[in-house]
Amino acid sequence: MNQQPDEIMLHDDTDSGDATYRVRGFGRRIQARVCAVLAACGPMTADEVAETIGESILNVRPRVSELVKLGALRDSGIRGRNMSGHKAAKWVVA
Repeated sequence: MNQQPDEIMLHDDTDSGDATYRVRGFGRRIQARVCAVLAACGPMTADEVAETIGESILNVRPRVSELVKLGALRDSGIRGRNMSGHKAAKWVVA
């Protein structure tokens, strides 16, 4: 099955499709918030975006990766530091 990056599929014996719909919608909402904050604030690391929108980095990093693959975000060429102290790309809306 060819899935869009934001179509995260969860299955178990009791899954009626409702969980899949909720996860897909959640991913899209986070993607929209990521784009909105980058459009308003300019270049930021994924960690900075997560802090700004009040979401876990574990929810934001995958959404940033999806948006890069979709061509919605691009690397600004500027580097910052992530929460672990490593260099990280600062992203901008493409």
